[in-house]
Amino acid sequence: MFFAVSSVFKIFLEIYIPMPIRKLLKRANISRQDSYKIKNRSSFFIKNLDSFFKLVRVEHAIMYAAAVLIGAIIVGGVNAISDLIIIGALSAIFIEFGAFALNDYIDVKADKINRRFDRPIVSGEISPNAALIIGLVSFLIANLISFIYLPESAFYIVLAFTILSLAYDFLLKNLPFIGNVIIALTMAIPFFFGAFIYSTQFNISSSVFQPVLCLSSIAFFVGLGREIIKDIEDIKGDKFVGGKTLPTIIGKKNAARFAVILFFISIILSTVPFFTFFAGRPFYFIVLITDAMLIDISLHVLRDQSLQNLRKARKLTLVAIGIGLISFLLASLL
Repeated sequence: MFFAVSSVFKIFLEIYIPMPIRKLLKRANISRQDSYKIKNRSSFFIKNLDSFFKLVRVEHAIMYAAAVLIGAIIVGGVNAISDLIIIGALSAIFIEFGAFALNDYIDVKADKINRRFDRPIVSGEISPNAALIIGLVSFLIANLISFIYLPESAFYIVLAFTILSLAYDFLLKNLPFIGNVIIALTMAIPFFFGAFIYSTQFNISSSVFQPVLCLSSIAFFVGLGREIIKDIEDIKGDKFVGGKTLPTIIGKKNAARFAVILFFISIILSTVPFFTFFAGRPFYFIVLITDAMLIDISLHVLRDQSLQNLRKARKLTLVAIGIGLISFLLASLL
């Protein structure tokens, strides 16, 4: 069954996928003689559910969905959660699934060089073709459910987001800084998306969007800093495969300094609500924990660009973002 599905899918790719993208897919694939620890050499193999979760970075998917819900709640309160908002959150989840699955498919050679055994393709837990199919099918599901259930204007946002993600995976990711900006946008857009879906159901003033736009801006700059740190992690493999990332051009230390500048921009932005739309709301003071964590992360990144320290820094930034989301959510509701 799996062989038949894969054969049909390959014919589909030959017909519908443009030649430049097909070349990239071929270049990124793994030969059967390669030394990856893929025990099952079939064209479609997933070891278990945990392997799938690793491929699609399920923790990121949860954050994307939460961002859509939070964006809606900030502008409309708890009652803003409706069937449409849930569909919007599901669309964000499947787009995230697609983006990360295809990213691992394309990046497999660099990930092997960087010894990224946390990546399920490299560790042999998922076959390359399985990752490819999961990625493309996830994008298809996201667009289908948004086309059927969401307002037309919201569907166009999903479609644009899909095109942006595909462009990143296949064409833009190795362009210095541009790829980082695209990933940062994917962290910022879900908040606005949730608020936008709510606004299609109710007439709300533009001032209500201010907290969401502020939160999206903070998420953008923190996300951009995280992506640059990730590129510093992957500098060895990127150099080997000829990737032109920011660290390969300006060096690890300068890239680390730039990431820290971005973190401090987000800290400055986080102070704006104290004097504007969240003035006098005590729960927003929780955001100071996020700011303190980002300062601590910045100091460690400046002092030490070792692989272990960089990976720890990226994980801690996710925790910091989560705490920041809680502060925005509670300040909006209470």
